[in-house]
Amino acid sequence: MRFGPSDSLPTPPHFDLKNFAVGAVVSSLLVGLLGDGTIILFQAITPAEAGVNLGGAMLASLESLLAVAVGAAFTARRARRRASRPMPEGISAGLVGFMVAVLGVGSRFLVVGDVPLWEVLDLLPLLLPGVGAAVAGAALGGLGGSNDRPD
Repeated sequence: MRFGPSDSLPTPPHFDLKNFAVGAVVSSLLVGLLGDGTIILFQAITPAEAGVNLGGAMLASLESLLAVAVGAAFTARRARRRASRPMPEGISAGLVGFMVAVLGVGSRFLVVGDVPLWEVLDLLPLLLPGVGAAVAGAALGGLGGSNDRPD
């Protein structure tokens, strides 16, 4: 590609903060609904003398990862349409949404459920698979077409 003296260099796409914020809200709502809602549901239907429902906890973990991937894909797809940066926006929005939902529900368990702090911090190892889910979701959401807008 050659540029002449009157041609301007193409500008790199920018990081769209508005798209990031919308994606983080969508991700946190999805994680809250799918992951945290499942934990709360299984906690409500499991009798106290039965102990912890491990099947419900595993299902909530998988649903949280799915919610992170869907939130990241939503943000990346929106970023591609807006000619910004799909991968960084999708990954960061998915992870921020995940952390907001975990901290929100974790604080609920601390205040209302009388759960010790280290029990809530045990959710942080989910962050590594969450990164993988966010990368996969952003890659899938950013697929297809180009960032070029027709003039």
